[in-house]
Amino acid sequence: MHRMNRRGIVTRASRNTALLHLASTTPPAVFATLIGIHVNTATRWAALTGSAWNSYTTLPR
Repeated sequence: MHRMNRRGIVTRASRNTALLHLASTTPPAVFATLIGIHVNTATRWAALTGSAWNSYTTLPR
């Protein structure tokens, strides 16, 4: 990332966008395991994206 930034390619916005998309489409426990963060942090990220994973396990089949 630092090498790309030195060449004028800003990567942080793209990285954050990709992580927010992953947080919105993946249950927080899975998201936390994938990127190595605490599940509470993953839950906050999911809340920022408007995802409602708190009722995920209670949905009828």
